[in-house]
Amino acid sequence: MGKRSLSANAQGIVQAKEAMARKQWTHQVLAKKVGVKTRLSISKFFAGHPVERRIFIEICVQLDLSWQKLAIQVLDERLLQPINPAENQPVDINTLMTTIRSSYQDKLETQSSTVPLWDLPKPISLKDIYIDVEVWQDIPNRRWLDLGDWQRLFQVNWDRGYGLNPDGTALERVLAMAVLTRQRHLMIWGKTGTGKTTFLQYLTTQCHQGRFAPDQVSIYIELRALVEDGNRLSLLDYICQELSDCGVSRETVKTLLQEGKLLILLDGWDEVAPSRRFSLFNKLRWFCQRYYNNRFVITCRTGAELYRFGRFTEVELADWTPTQIREFAQKYFVAVAGANWEKGLGKAAEFITQLDYPENRAIKDMAKTPLLLSFICHVFHSQSRFPRQHARLVHEGLEILLHKWDYSKGVERDSLEQPLSVVNRWQLLDQVASVTLTQQKYCFSQSQVEHYIGEYLQTLPDYQDVNPVSLQIQSQGIVKAIECDHGVWVERSRRLYSFANLSVQQYLTAREFTTKLAQHPEAIAELVTHLTEQSWRQVFPFTAALLRHPERLIQGIKQRVDQVLISDQRLVQFLNWIDHRSKSSPLSHKPAAVRGFNFALAVILDQALAQTLNSYLLDQPLEPSPLQQLPSCLSLAQTLDANFTVLEALAFKAEDYLPPASLPVPLYRALILNATLKYSLAFNLAVDPEHLSQLARSLKTLLHPVFQFQSNGKMLNSWWFNHRHSWIEQLRFFLGQHEHGEHDWQFSSSQRQSLWDYYDANQLLVDCLTIADDLNTQVQQHIEDELFVYRE
Repeated sequence: MGKRSLSANAQGIVQAKEAMARKQWTHQVLAKKVGVKTRLSISKFFAGHPVERRIFIEICVQLDLSWQKLAIQVLDERLLQPINPAENQPVDINTLMTTIRSSYQDKLETQSSTVPLWDLPKPISLKDIYIDVEVWQDIPNRRWLDLGDWQRLFQVNWDRGYGLNPDGTALERVLAMAVLTRQRHLMIWGKTGTGKTTFLQYLTTQCHQGRFAPDQVSIYIELRALVEDGNRLSLLDYICQELSDCGVSRETVKTLLQEGKLLILLDGWDEVAPSRRFSLFNKLRWFCQRYYNNRFVITCRTGAELYRFGRFTEVELADWTPTQIREFAQKYFVAVAGANWEKGLGKAAEFITQLDYPENRAIKDMAKTPLLLSFICHVFHSQSRFPRQHARLVHEGLEILLHKWDYSKGVERDSLEQPLSVVNRWQLLDQVASVTLTQQKYCFSQSQVEHYIGEYLQTLPDYQDVNPVSLQIQSQGIVKAIECDHGVWVERSRRLYSFANLSVQQYLTAREFTTKLAQHPEAIAELVTHLTEQSWRQVFPFTAALLRHPERLIQGIKQRVDQVLISDQRLVQFLNWIDHRSKSSPLSHKPAAVRGFNFALAVILDQALAQTLNSYLLDQPLEPSPLQQLPSCLSLAQTLDANFTVLEALAFKAEDYLPPASLPVPLYRALILNATLKYSLAFNLAVDPEHLSQLARSLKTLLHPVFQFQSNGKMLNSWWFNHRHSWIEQLRFFLGQHEHGEHDWQFSSSQRQSLWDYYDANQLLVDCLTIADDLNTQVQQHIEDELFVYRE
């Protein structure tokens, strides 16, 4: 006979929660007062699940509640009124299933109809928030690739901002429901926070509503409930307890199992203590083989020790795509807005727009994980914008992964599996991130990361006398524990790892340098050597946000910025010329903003002139015109001066300066040249303004027929067909007269790259100025006054 158990009714759960609030207790505090080792029984009590009678009564006593009023069912087989057929009568399975579904409805509504989202005070309806999830059938960490092969395939996409992107190793994505329709036994792997439990909740509701496996009844089971708090129930015992609420006897449960009428959802294999996994594994494998006609789904975090439960198909939940992120954001903000759904849609649209801004790449990297996406949505909801300091957001996201998520679910990881404290884990991750980013390693072998961990462990008192073999074994365990428990790094291929995304690696590196700078200020010199490396771009704003007194860092960055152009006298001359031109600019804004704008504009116009004045390539299609970059000229200027605008007649809209690409190549080139001259003269950015003005007048005459017919496509086509040969010859002669004139700086490609490195470094410096807290105002003003200025 199984242990007698009680479960709380809905009203009793509300009363218990109110008592917890009055006493200001957490689940952990209540667990200690009740005398249980973990919070599992407490969590089950508040979820309305069966709890051992003794524990149930003690919980009520501690909360000053009457346990008789809270208990809705005494789960004892002797007291049940079983749903059983009369003796010698066959079981009517269809009638039985209908009865169970009807009896089970209230419990399903309590357990699976809502989902708690991070930081929201109340759960949200699952149907209002659920997004169809996709899986990889070819599990990434089961593939074998050499590190050299992987490094050639592994591309870091700086522009699109998705962090680490395997290029050429993309895996096919399929809907999880489609796989489950074909496979009756499924093992679902997934990184921390990817929605494994939510997917099982969804399956539960879909089954109950007859939309999936309509001939079955779903049973959701947290696997750790089978072995913790002294329960040690068999899977059959647990299912009998679940269905006993519906008056189903043990014999009837066996009949349902033999007929294949159950959808058994087993959640959180990784949450079972390692010391108890092997015993439970053998029992579960036997059960799945014995009752193979039923559907089974098991979930587990990636990185957990591999167990094979018989003939199970294995898949892994895929990271969310931009489309899934958009869909979730829309559902989230509409659900939170309640009746004011239009406001919710508006906020969702603004969220999606801002998430796509290049400066929000770190946030977009995090948003691929559903758990972190719900957190990001919550943060955005309060102010309709993201925090100025992205470091705060990334740090909170990592804290959720490192300990808060498990803690909130009442999961306690085995200390033998993860021997490091939370503080030590942070320090280890900081060190590994810094070393790998410095070496430009975005993917590294398991042996490499084990070596880094071993080096760190030897700095701790408890590990200084550990022999090399034990140290390696400990390091191996920590590699897998950090992947499984936290998902901070990921096994991309067999024994090949990377951080979950580039932003995590950059943030942890910033933490490492923040610690260094607090102890050794001269470490600034080491940090700023990476100023023009794209992979370190985000490290500097993160570091500026983390430092209590960032003045030395800001000054160190400025000194390094000034050295970018110093080796090329021609580039220094250009910088001085920009300063001089800016003083006579028609733009009346902060001098630094005007200099930054003119610098970017002059480099773009110089490149556009060089491209369009080349008569030898007149009939060749142009590469993307440099003028397409013109809107980017406003970014830095508007950061320095929020009121910065350009002349209304020269508003940076595509139709104002870019002709249709469908035009014949010579016409397109001539119109691009015309726009280039227009901007050079308007902003006084010509080396020889008189010569450039003459060039513009001559070109205007040549383009007169085009301007005359530009609003009438039919007439323009007719004119071009009749005059194209003579017109092209005139244009070729015109270009031949001017392509070697002193109209621009005519920089080489390497010089132009140096100029853009300098511009980006100034942009980075301004970002740090904007983000840093408690920055001395005199230091900030001095840095701004010296932007884009060369001082000998």
